[in-house]
Amino acid sequence: HWPAPDDFEATGRLMTGMFSRARQGSVGSALRQSQRLLMDDPNTSHPYYWGGFSIVGDASMPLLSAGNRAAPIAAQDDTGAVAVVGQ
Repeated sequence: HWPAPDDFEATGRLMTGMFSRARQGSVGSALRQSQRLLMDDPNTSHPYYWGGFSIVGDASMPLLSAGNRAAPIAAQDDTGAVAVVGQ
């Protein structure tokens, strides 16, 4: 386990990036694209900054539904903390 990193605003950038891609496809794709942006930055390329996040459930579902409401998803970090969005 490792804490969600605050260095270089990595966690905020990851979540902001994921939600900015919400209408471009699935929640899994949005998370992966956001992780890739952190991987491409020399300051956040280490998995410490992006590797502790995963989708729990069906990653092929859209992150946001047509009515701009978040689809019910859960994200879990390596500490076991779970955030449920859209319920």
